[in-house]
Amino acid sequence: MDQEIDEVQFFGKPFPKVYELLEKTLINTAPNKVIMCGDSLHTDIPVAATRGWQTVLVTRDGLFTGFETLEFCKTFNLFSDWQFSSI
Repeated sequence: MDQEIDEVQFFGKPFPKVYELLEKTLINTAPNKVIMCGDSLHTDIPVAATRGWQTVLVTRDGLFTGFETLEFCKTFNLFSDWQFSSI
């Protein structure tokens, strides 16, 4: 027998709930003092930037392994504050 589900919540990136939970733990921390490090230009960087966080695109591992990231950034007009090969 199927049970009806009233509400589904997502808690992973890029859904807002995970960011809201994190911000609740950072009492008295200004958003511009939070830095999001991630390897995904499309989920990590824009979501953090819209929350006023600083951003680091990690390029050596993950999605951009073996690629030059600047061309992707230009193509999609998505730029991080910094880029590091690893953290």
